[in-house]
Amino acid sequence: MSMSPDQLLLALDRLQSLAARGGDVQIAELRQLQHALNQNMLKSHAELRKAGVGYPLQGMPFDSATVPGGSYAPLVPQSIQPIIDNATFTEDTLVFWKMLAKQSVTTPVLEWVRRKSYGGTATSPFISEGGVPAITQSEFDRNVVRMKYMAVFRQVTDVLANTQLLGNIGQARALEASDGAVELLFRQEKFLFHADSSVNPLEYDGLLSSIEKGAPQNVFDAEGATISGQELQEIIGQLVSAPNYATPSHVLMSPRHYAWYQNSLLPFKRGDLAVNGPLTFNTQGISVGWSRGSVPLTEVVHMAWDEHPILRTQGDGPPPSTLVVGAAADTAVAGSKFRAQDVAGLKFCYTLEAVGDQGATRLASTSPVAVAADGAMEITVTDNTVAAAGTGSIRYYNLFRAAVASSETVAPSDSRKYFFCGRVARNLDGDTVIVDRNLTRPNTSPIVIIQNRPDVLEWREFLSTTMRPITLSRTTLEQFLLMMFGALKVSVPTKMFLIKNVGYG
Repeated sequence: MSMSPDQLLLALDRLQSLAARGGDVQIAELRQLQHALNQNMLKSHAELRKAGVGYPLQGMPFDSATVPGGSYAPLVPQSIQPIIDNATFTEDTLVFWKMLAKQSVTTPVLEWVRRKSYGGTATSPFISEGGVPAITQSEFDRNVVRMKYMAVFRQVTDVLANTQLLGNIGQARALEASDGAVELLFRQEKFLFHADSSVNPLEYDGLLSSIEKGAPQNVFDAEGATISGQELQEIIGQLVSAPNYATPSHVLMSPRHYAWYQNSLLPFKRGDLAVNGPLTFNTQGISVGWSRGSVPLTEVVHMAWDEHPILRTQGDGPPPSTLVVGAAADTAVAGSKFRAQDVAGLKFCYTLEAVGDQGATRLASTSPVAVAADGAMEITVTDNTVAAAGTGSIRYYNLFRAAVASSETVAPSDSRKYFFCGRVARNLDGDTVIVDRNLTRPNTSPIVIIQNRPDVLEWREFLSTTMRPITLSRTTLEQFLLMMFGALKVSVPTKMFLIKNVGYG
């Protein structure tokens, strides 16, 4: 089948319109259209090369009289390489989202009752002849999860949508929709761990905050140290014992932690010594065991928050220029985890990311300040006049810290010198005072032991993920939202264990 470019555009627009209305698209029709697209692409390339229009290919002489026919690269948009090199993530890095069981709900507020105890575990079951035991009751508590709304906002110009200026990669609007869906899924994967309704009321509680709030006894702070395989097994033994009675299924950790466990095991593992076989230098399928089997160590890329601050404004609503970040100051605060070895010979400086409804921007860095052991750093942000919602709003701050020698007087400009050390809710009743007690240590990430069963951990979907057209102004831009509706439901956080601030060895 051969189609003209105009016929191809009409056919593509018709299929897109049909899909947007929820209509069925026949597989045979899609195959026929794909064949026509391929044929037209090959035909146009052949005709352009025969015409001798363009510039000489690499290695050919630049004298047009000596360039043989067909050795030109055409000077038209379609000549762009039809493959986009993927410089960011790929679908393979989605791990936790794929593991979760998904269940639909029909209400924006999900309530359920959790059984905490079957009854009087401390009472004796023995009775005298003719007697009766004490009356006992099951213990329950009530839980609520509110559905949350997530979206990414994409747009494409009318010219780009109709001329395919990005080359032979399909329609521009389809590319924006596809990339937007990938962006949404990866931001969702990160916040499945790190979302916290106490930092931003628009968020649900992710896995880490759910464990900290629902089972604080199942949280251990490594304070920058590593956690050995033997220690993991001890924690699993604690989880499967009373009163948790867990059945752990996965140990989730960052790739850097997994690499550390690989290196720890290499001295005890022989290489592949088969005849003419390769010598292996990795350790795959690492697991820790207990009496009923083994619990695999699972790499999850988004266990660690983004280590370094952003380099430029993201989105279209940065906070106003009137925002002022005061100098950091050393204060004495109860509960500080700045140890003597953490502060010896060092000063600290901070930079913040102000995050609002429509954008995020990086703020100026503070000057280096020394902190005492068992002290804390306090930063005041003058934001009492900044909007709470909408363009230019601030919901919360991402805090990054750089350690410099005590002789330094200027903050480093290199973003790689700063490491994430916490998220702080914006104070809506006045200026925001941020206190760093070293509770989130830079250059570390958590390890979580989970029981991945729907009765313990699942994703509750309120509405299906959808692409919704939107118009904010009278322009020729095609604007749309890719939206997701739901929340993470951690029904029994006591069957999980969180190890915070684990070092990489």
